[in-house]
Amino acid sequence: MIQINEEKFYTLLKFFFSQFFCDDLEKAIEDENEEVSVVTLFKGMEFFFDLVKEYNIDFPYSTIREYIINTYSDGESVYEKLAEKYHREIEIYQPKDKSFEEIFGDTQFI
Repeated sequence: MIQINEEKFYTLLKFFFSQFFCDDLEKAIEDENEEVSVVTLFKGMEFFFDLVKEYNIDFPYSTIREYIINTYSDGESVYEKLAEKYHREIEIYQPKDKSFEEIFGDTQFI
């Protein structure tokens, strides 16, 4: 088991939030050519939700849908469009049933 100090853990968690909930989410919303992977986005967001739940970290939302609906003025429409892209993309995505950790957790960086 790997141990990480609390400050470093929270730094990674904040970076993870910034990457998936801000940068990648905005890119996916603006992506009209479907070049951004919504499967990767949603899997990363689900992983974040799992972490905050597992470590009892206070986060005001518990689902992707809830976050998007409460963050964007047209949140329901935004979520529906992304969910539709997700369902189309997951059909061709090879590791459909794998978790974020199983897909991206390989420690080989090359």
